[in-house]
Amino acid sequence: MTAIGVLLIVAGAAGPLSWWQWRSGNWLRAAAAIESQTSPRFLASIPAAGLVVMALGLAIVWSLLIWLPFVVGAAWIWQLASRRWGSKPAAEIERRIAAEETNEVSDERAEQRRRAS
Repeated sequence: MTAIGVLLIVAGAAGPLSWWQWRSGNWLRAAAAIESQTSPRFLASIPAAGLVVMALGLAIVWSLLIWLPFVVGAAWIWQLASRRWGSKPAAEIERRIAAEETNEVSDERAEQRRRAS
């Protein structure tokens, strides 16, 4: 069971890692795909979802923390329902996604011009 708990902790780290990557301007295509399939609020709550998975792993590894997934899960649901938490991070990611798409289009056009000349 400890191995499953450790795997959940490592897998849950992907949530906060994705938040950090999106703030750095990386993994924006993944963010756009998640947002198109779900909602901006869900996209903004992905780090909290990762924390829920990590809490589950910690509860499996150390049984005294059985209460932790419930508390973190309730906070995640609160974050999904909150307008304040749901709108700001997603709007910033949307701007970065749009900027990256614009840069890709201009890079493609520049490459086409180089090929044509």
